Amino acid sequence: MNAIFFEVSGVLNSTKFNNDCLQDCGFLAWKHNLLQQQSLLYLKSLVKRQQNTILVLTNTQSGDPAFLAEVQFQLALYDMYLSSWIDCNIVNRERKINDWLNAHPDVDNFIIFSGDSAVEDFIFTQTIEVNPHYGLTLKDIELARKMLREKHG
Repeated sequence: MNAIFFEVSGVLNSTKFNNDCLQDCGFLAWKHNLLQQQSLLYLKSLVKRQQNTILVLTNTQSGDPAFLAEVQFQLALYDMYLSSWIDCNIVNRERKINDWLNAHPDVDNFIIFSGDSAVEDFIFTQTIEVNPHYGLTLKDIELARKMLREKHG
């Protein structure tokens, strides 16, 4: 089984998206838990092409029921569903992902989409650094597909 770890900030929304929302609508997208449509479509294209793939949210707000409900709702609009979530931050993300993977031995391959500039601190070679200015792009998805294929050989 494959697992895709992702965060909202910088991956499913971006600084450009937030700035556009602020300019056009007068509010910040991340404060309203808005997700970028294009990023959701890219993520969906990856999920649909990989068999037995689960989505795991890694966010500091994962413990907030309103935040989780909004993310789940917006994913469901694109026929995607969270399998799990990890409430974490940049300091403990690596340990929490390792703990999650150890508790799920049926996961034989995974990738991590991170919009955090401190991603180089991770020991995971399966991390894809998403440019937080743009969010998830087709280039990120193509790299993810390649990484998931190579792992299975």
